[in-house]
Amino acid sequence: MMKQIRQIIITSFLFGTLVSNAQEKADQTLLNIGNEKIPSSEFVRIYLKNHQAGTTIDRKSVDEYLNLFINFRLKVLDAKESKLDTSSSFKNELAGYRQQLARPYLTDKETEEKLISEAFERIKYEVSASHILISVPEQIVSSDTLTYYDKAIAIRTRIINGESFEVVARATSDDPSVANNNGYLGYFTAFQMVYPFESAVYNLKIGEISMPIRTRFGYHIIKTLDKRAAKGQVKVTHIMIGVPKDATEEQKSKLKEKIDEIYKQVLNNENFGQLANKYSEDPGSSKNNGELPWFGSGSIIPEFEKVAFGFDHDGQVSEPFQSSFGWHIAKRLGRKEIGSFDEMLPDIKKKVFSDMRNTISVEKMITKTKVENNFKEDTVNLKQVDLVVDSSIYQGTWKPSGLNENKILFVIANQKHDQVEFVKFLTSYQRNSPKGSLHTIVRKGYSDWVNQTIYNYQQSVLEQKFPEFKYLMQEYNDGILLFNISDLKVWSKASNDSLGLENFFQKNKDNYKWGERVHYATYSCADEKILAKVSKVAASRKDKGMKPDDVVNKFNKGQTKVNINYLVVNPDDKEILGYESWKGGISPIVSKDGEFIFNEIINVTTGDIKSLIDCKGQTISDYQQLLEEEWLKSLHQKYPVEINQGAINQMVESLGQ
Repeated sequence: MMKQIRQIIITSFLFGTLVSNAQEKADQTLLNIGNEKIPSSEFVRIYLKNHQAGTTIDRKSVDEYLNLFINFRLKVLDAKESKLDTSSSFKNELAGYRQQLARPYLTDKETEEKLISEAFERIKYEVSASHILISVPEQIVSSDTLTYYDKAIAIRTRIINGESFEVVARATSDDPSVANNNGYLGYFTAFQMVYPFESAVYNLKIGEISMPIRTRFGYHIIKTLDKRAAKGQVKVTHIMIGVPKDATEEQKSKLKEKIDEIYKQVLNNENFGQLANKYSEDPGSSKNNGELPWFGSGSIIPEFEKVAFGFDHDGQVSEPFQSSFGWHIAKRLGRKEIGSFDEMLPDIKKKVFSDMRNTISVEKMITKTKVENNFKEDTVNLKQVDLVVDSSIYQGTWKPSGLNENKILFVIANQKHDQVEFVKFLTSYQRNSPKGSLHTIVRKGYSDWVNQTIYNYQQSVLEQKFPEFKYLMQEYNDGILLFNISDLKVWSKASNDSLGLENFFQKNKDNYKWGERVHYATYSCADEKILAKVSKVAASRKDKGMKPDDVVNKFNKGQTKVNINYLVVNPDDKEILGYESWKGGISPIVSKDGEFIFNEIINVTTGDIKSLIDCKGQTISDYQQLLEEEWLKSLHQKYPVEINQGAINQMVESLGQ
């Protein structure tokens, strides 16, 4: 339900000059609902958001939407009067939405746009590179990183002085894959490597050796080998027969025979997807006709990538080929090139938002927020915190004591943040098992605390800085309240009030009738000859005043067993198709589920009253509509509505310009 509400709430607020003029000219009280005064600007904003572009704005359309708007505001007001906005569940839900909605506002837009443009330019190309990794522990004293940096410099010097990159890589790299690839990473494009590594490769010239590049894995020495136009993406389906690494030669031979046998079936035009489902040992695709997601360079093992991008057309099938996983047969399903900037923008934005690039944009936002809000700090006062921190912080058991004064550490937007506040932060920070000297831990903790505090400050003032965010939050606030009060007064009430629903059905059951319905009996017996006799008796039973049960009872003597089952179906039911042509309303005898059966048409009716079970869904919907109408009627009586007709006239005139 909340998903539907979110779909109703449109989040675009760029109305242009027309909206601004309309609001400036008509921003007066439009409605009085109970004790609430609603300005014209609020109605204009929501009306234009939901107004279909290209359609006429006139008094009629405004009046129609105004009625909907009034009912909406009445329901929200009733929710507030019922104190639904004070419940912890409401506050938690709204806070959750706010956290999600706030994230795009907590970055530096200029930086974000540059990163998006940069990513698009990089996506146009694929690069190949080799690297040597010097691992650095994630939590390390900053002074100790120099040791690792010096090691990286020494390794680079060996290469610069003429030693083979591959030889040095095998001898020094901490990357486990170096034993197999000599440090070669193949081709890749944007978002496939950590951002600092990616940037280094794209910025280097072909054949150039980088200075040490720091990532979260450590220091890298990188050599860019090639740069080419992007191949785009390909989609394939495949059949894989795995070959264990410790397989004997005999086992390998049998597995090769198996893939060859499957390939013969492919050449005989047997369904490739069904063959994949039957034979493929790739657990990720074997149950999906062997289909793999779209992929580009660097996203899959090189042997497979070479075949996949080597196809000339869709539907082309490869011969069996081998990879490090085993044998494959691949078939191309599609190929697509790099899209335009506008086509790729949503995907690039999403990746930038979830990539390390977003951290860069957030850090830039924090820097700007400091400047805009007169950030000032006194790090001298950190020395007193140094004195109260002891080695128990390494075990996460440090308890602050001995802080005799409480001095200011930094100020932003006239908000002062002091030593006590920072010490409280440190008591939680120690749970991360900090490393390094006590001085380093305090300085690193201080930096994180400042950044977190400024981030939280910026988040707290979004409504003041961004009117569109303020409006969006108001709509989510009202949307949640609307859902909760509607569920309380209408939806759940109609579903759970069994007595009220039954009474409503009894009063309105003439509204729930069947259309044309066919009533018939199915006779069944294991002996076809006996059932043939039953059929003859059934055909003449009406002349003898017999009922279908009488017919069955006549034959159910001794060990004979004839069964009868009564059913009511629509005329197009497959069990009675063509019943109009059955002689005497009796169908031919047929074999079904190990016995013989025939059907007899009893009668055809129209307008039978449905039972509540048969129409419960529709009855609940109608009952909800009644409850809605009664609720709105009571709301109009409880909260008088006054409409400023003069304000409406001015608003319509402005909007119609």
